[in-house]
Amino acid sequence: MTADEGPGGDPDIEALTDADALAEDEDVVDSELRKVLAGAFQKTPELPFSEFLDIVLYDPRWGYYTRRREILGSKGDFQTAPHVHPLFGWTIARAVQREWEKRGRPKEFTVVEVGPGAAYLMDDLWSYLKQIRQDTTGWQVALIERSENLRKVQEQRLAGKVSATWHRDIGELGAFSGVVVANEFLDALPFRRVARRGMGWKELCVTARDPEARELAWKERDISEHALTEVLPRSAPQGTIIEESPFAVDWVRTLSSHLQKGLALFFDYGDLQEDLVENHPEGTLQTFGRHRAGRDPFEKLGSRDITAWVDFSPILAAAESAGFGIGGIQSQAETLYEWGMTQVAEELARAEGEGSLEAVKARMAAKTFLFGYPTHRVLQLTK
Repeated sequence: MTADEGPGGDPDIEALTDADALAEDEDVVDSELRKVLAGAFQKTPELPFSEFLDIVLYDPRWGYYTRRREILGSKGDFQTAPHVHPLFGWTIARAVQREWEKRGRPKEFTVVEVGPGAAYLMDDLWSYLKQIRQDTTGWQVALIERSENLRKVQEQRLAGKVSATWHRDIGELGAFSGVVVANEFLDALPFRRVARRGMGWKELCVTARDPEARELAWKERDISEHALTEVLPRSAPQGTIIEESPFAVDWVRTLSSHLQKGLALFFDYGDLQEDLVENHPEGTLQTFGRHRAGRDPFEKLGSRDITAWVDFSPILAAAESAGFGIGGIQSQAETLYEWGMTQVAEELARAEGEGSLEAVKARMAAKTFLFGYPTHRVLQLTK
């Protein structure tokens, strides 16, 4: 068992064409997305924030996640836990193995990752599984990825190591049993914003102050979507802003109709609704670009990730009503510790030598995971 070289070891992508080079120019990307938005505003005076996000994050040509560019890792805009050290994926592999044993060691077992990014997690998870299992006959690996560009990166990274199938959504898998892993997936789904006004709530939408959508602004309107009103608290201080994702709720419900037996693991930053209202009355909307956080979602469109903390309360309610058992929701640090992360680090230290650089890296990484992600939670759903 050896440690990964880190983000610098990503597979090379072919040389950029002239069109690709344009997609790297932030001003060009911003301008093109404003043209798309201007077209949308010709049909409606304002867009729910979720529809605005769907354009700036997922437009087929200019969207943040769909453009041909490096967004993950030290050279990108942000890092997730799998980029820190393979220890993260190795520890999750132990949980996957335990679930397989708990289910009576079935002959057919599917490991699904949703939103795999650059495929660090699946690479590390599968390599550790093969070491502790040796024989993975009957096991299948499926990756759920919407971005064609990210899929190419994933295919290159996993080539010759993991035999996987790719799907655009969970529905393509049909019925299956196994484990679903989603690391910072829920926060990447579009969300809507609402603000406490008077005795009720108003939805914060996006509008343009000029025909070319060069200046964007917030515009309040009555909430039109029943799915939103169902999950809002009946009382909250005036001015409170909440980010809610009906799409995350729907996704969990859809997952329930496909996962027949097994475990779903969601790793994400977030909290329960009552704690979000109390501790973040201004909302949790953030942007990320080149490892810097911001608050303005209308700046540098297509070149900044736009996200918010996950409200786990409506997701828990939807999961329970959809037939999931709630295996627990606790801090990521507690979960990884319970799964034996420190033991995995010590295994590596013994294998590589107590004074080796790899042993030092593993122990430092363990401390990072156990103390460096205070806002991250792990939601476990069982079937």
